[in-house]
Amino acid sequence: MVFREIKGDILIVDDDLPSVRLLSNLLAAHGFDVRGARDGSTALLMVAADPPDMVLLDIQMPDMDGYQVCEQLKANPATRDIPILFISAQESVEDKIKGFEVGGVDFISKPYQIEEILARVKTHLTISRLRVKVVNQLEELSALHRISKKIATNRELSQVLEIICKTLTDLFGAQLALIALQEKGSKELKGLFGYHRTSGAIALTAAMTLQSDLIPAEMANTEGKSINLTNLQNMPFPEQIHDYLRDHQIQSGLVTLLKYRGVCQGILIVAKGDGHSYFDQNQIDLVDKIATDISLAIENDFLNERARQAAVNAERQRLARELHDSVTQSIYSLTLLSSGWESMARQGTLDNPADAFQRLRAVGQQALREMRLLLHQLRPSILEQQGLIQAIQQRLDTVESRSSIEPSLVVRGDFTDLPPKLEDELFYIAQEALNNSLRHAMAESVAVRFEADQGKITLSVVDDGIGFSTSKKHAGMGLQNMQERANAIAGELSVQSETGHGTRVTISVDTNKGM
Repeated sequence: MVFREIKGDILIVDDDLPSVRLLSNLLAAHGFDVRGARDGSTALLMVAADPPDMVLLDIQMPDMDGYQVCEQLKANPATRDIPILFISAQESVEDKIKGFEVGGVDFISKPYQIEEILARVKTHLTISRLRVKVVNQLEELSALHRISKKIATNRELSQVLEIICKTLTDLFGAQLALIALQEKGSKELKGLFGYHRTSGAIALTAAMTLQSDLIPAEMANTEGKSINLTNLQNMPFPEQIHDYLRDHQIQSGLVTLLKYRGVCQGILIVAKGDGHSYFDQNQIDLVDKIATDISLAIENDFLNERARQAAVNAERQRLARELHDSVTQSIYSLTLLSSGWESMARQGTLDNPADAFQRLRAVGQQALREMRLLLHQLRPSILEQQGLIQAIQQRLDTVESRSSIEPSLVVRGDFTDLPPKLEDELFYIAQEALNNSLRHAMAESVAVRFEADQGKITLSVVDDGIGFSTSKKHAGMGLQNMQERANAIAGELSVQSETGHGTRVTISVDTNKGM
């Protein structure tokens, strides 16, 4: 059988000096780096100082036998994965069983057979390296999964970037991970985000004009790939980045461009802090994959911000229309009615002043309700800050309670940690139903009820107003909007109402089926 040449660092532990020399010469002649120890205590010190790739361990030694040395190595997390091959002249089954029980992977019998020694050493080195590779790949996949999950579930880009930086320091045993973002189409530094193993999270989001190029000249032709740089503090980085590198005594590290469709968004720096910060090709490839995820997160944040601005403009236009259609019309009615009735009163033709004042009071109350509703919609939403239930409670406190409507809120079950999409749609459906009660129902009371039971969520809004016929179309009541929002979360919406008997709006969502 022909074996591929595999080099490695091997420690031979044996009190028999001729045996050590024989094995050392044999293995060194085949490209291995070999060290020797004459007793168990010395071997443990050597392994702790510089772990080898494999240990060839004699069983019979003075003071501490091979089994005891093996047990200590396997008890230490830093050395327990080193393959240990016992070497011994003993051939009993009991000795071999004990060797396997304490953690040995194989036996080499004395006197030595050259082909047997090489075959077993190479085989177990290959197995050990394959195991390490699989473990590393699992760790990498786990890290990519955690990063992708955080990107998908977190709304704030700053939080995502800080989490990614911490994940990178843990994954690579790094001292510092730093992300610097450049404002699109400008020379401004959008923000610095990072994580330092000792001092924790780093965040600086104030926009500052760059005094130099963010991208080192050495990376001009790297096409977005990572490179190892050994002179970070001599690079023409902006002063804000140099501050962090100097503060944490970072001289070298892996630098990666963050690019999306050829446009540079910033850079990622990962430094191990061990003097040279060297990264092998597998680690570089992994950082490149993570950099792609970071770039997508940055681009998504940019697109979301544009969408938010568009939504703000659309909301302003909607509020302007509602202000004109509701409050302005009510105030115009007040002005017109009061002017006409004033003229009638002066002429002595106003037969029932009490009815006139009552009508004015009703129109004024409706205008006040509409104004309070608009003011509530203009205030910053607490939905993102405190969650769905608190947002609805604030709405009831600031609008319904001040509009001569008696509100109530009942919550059964746990509504923390809802998916953002589900939380948003439930909030806006509840708000739309409350708006209908306020504007059209002439209700004296309204009840909001939330129930959560084993992944099934039910929201209901019930008022005691005048009701309406569900068989007829009703413009301006937002029923279509509620249905569209319900569809977006795979929910079932029902509207029950009857003239003179109030209205009930109910939506049910089964989160077990996904959305």
